[in-house]
Amino acid sequence: RRAIKRTVQLYCPFLNKCSITKKNRRQCQACRLRKCQAIGMRQEMVMSEEEIVERRIRLRRRKVLSAPVQLSSQQEETIRELVCSHRKTFDPAFYRFSGFRSREGEEARRAGVFTALPHVTDLTTYMIHDIIAFSKSLTHFK
Repeated sequence: RRAIKRTVQLYCPFLNKCSITKKNRRQCQACRLRKCQAIGMRQEMVMSEEEIVERRIRLRRRKVLSAPVQLSSQQEETIRELVCSHRKTFDPAFYRFSGFRSREGEEARRAGVFTALPHVTDLTTYMIHDIIAFSKSLTHFK
């Protein structure tokens, strides 16, 4: 695959008689392209300037994503503190939740109507209390 930045026609200043090697391949683009085509490279494999830019962007992204992330000791300690506090305060199955109100008011009981609003309100309050407990357990939040 080749990349040609300019749209102008390439020409050889040495009468198309350049010997292309690994060492001198950048000296004559015209002969290098001709040699690539002679050994089987198709014309559609020549990248345009836009394709070159896109390819460079993709390569930079790939390089950034594959680079190992180095955390400072302070960042690692902060992560440990967050995870530890989360484990202490978060109740994923709501085992500690006991404020369940199943029905609202006497009229709803008589009519047999179930409304979830009081229950949702109690769950929200419970989760807010957990968030406050989590926040208070953090060193730098106090």
